[in-house]
Amino acid sequence: MPKTSRIVFALLMMSFSLLAQGQTGSGPELGCQFPDSVRHARPGAGQGATEIRVGVYLLDIPKIDDVEQSYVADIFLRYDWNDERLANGRDTPCTVLAADVWNPDVLVVNRRTVERQMNEVVEVQPDGAVRYVQRFYGTFSLPLDLSRFPFDKQQLPVTLVARYTPEELKLVPDDELVAVAEKLSNPNWSIGEPVLSSGTYKVVPGRAIAQLEILFPAERRSAYYVWKLIVPMSFVVFMSWAAFWISPQNIPSRIGLSATSMLTLIAFRLALGSSLPPIPYLTEFDVFTVGATMLVFAALMQAVVTTALWDRERKQLAHRLNHVSKLLFPVAFTVVVVFSFSRFAIPV
Repeated sequence: MPKTSRIVFALLMMSFSLLAQGQTGSGPELGCQFPDSVRHARPGAGQGATEIRVGVYLLDIPKIDDVEQSYVADIFLRYDWNDERLANGRDTPCTVLAADVWNPDVLVVNRRTVERQMNEVVEVQPDGAVRYVQRFYGTFSLPLDLSRFPFDKQQLPVTLVARYTPEELKLVPDDELVAVAEKLSNPNWSIGEPVLSSGTYKVVPGRAIAQLEILFPAERRSAYYVWKLIVPMSFVVFMSWAAFWISPQNIPSRIGLSATSMLTLIAFRLALGSSLPPIPYLTEFDVFTVGATMLVFAALMQAVVTTALWDRERKQLAHRLNHVSKLLFPVAFTVVVVFSFSRFAIPV
């Protein structure tokens, strides 16, 4: 959505919020009266499906929790539909309680602790066009695919359903009212324009109801993990190679250097463990960690072997093994990096 449209949409949402909370002295006239019969039957019953146009404006996603597999969002949702039974001779629109007229009673399936921030009212135009706007703030469940962590992309869903079958009611995107605020408060993720798609939601075998899926594309900003974890861990691996430049007769220095590198890698892995949920597959970072650990362990074994060769007076072979290792281990580390971060994950 262009920047101007976003501003207009945001102002529209704000003005409707003030109206719904009774904080403004101007705007549409209040207090229409409609017969009770309009509450119980959907408009156009028996004449096809009632169409509900859904618009969305994302104010913020302040938190995405990998461990809890959830995210916190602040979202405006707007529903528009036509109900000719509410047409009247007024010159101005009016506002009534949502319970006083028929409304689609849309539910958010993947909500956890989501609160409605505005009063439950609708705006009725003189021609029977109805508009309902609500601001939702809270926690939504999020099924994560972390196989590419920390270079992963996720889809943050808001799943809307109505208690009517697709033949009775349709939830359709209102493409002119789909936008995201220009500045979001989450520094670790980049959020894209939402994608809306209509479909059906199976409640029990053989029964489906109308559904609209809203997906917010999210891409993790991986700089933190690169500079705080991957680069330091790489230097730990490089540190273990220093043993190749130490004479095999210096047993304490060679073994101590390799053992210290191993313990440091384990500490890095434990520090990361609390930030991810227990998952039955390896992420790309897991593959990198396993590969780095194997290289450090191989460097430790190389130090033991060369020392043993030196003690057996096979000094030339020990020096040759050190020389080969200086070339072999950097090549092996390059293979580990390419193998780890090439869209690969191993199911266990």
